[in-house]
Amino acid sequence: MFGSVVRGEAVGGSDVDLLIRSDMIPKSNIERAELKLKIEELAGLPPFHPFEIHLANSEEMSFYSRIKELTKIG
Repeated sequence: MFGSVVRGEAVGGSDVDLLIRSDMIPKSNIERAELKLKIEELAGLPPFHPFEIHLANSEEMSFYSRIKELTKIG
């Protein structure tokens, strides 16, 4: 998790940024969108929810490693 919620700066319209790291993340944007929908479905999230799901494989983690407030959950 990262972003304004972790920093304690969230406001009413803030989203909750969740980063899922796995080497099984597909490279195709369409497949990634389908995976996000599946995650939302399995989590029982309604169509409109405050979560922003970010997907990254180990190669893409360098982009997220610059985020200081990145918090590991689970």
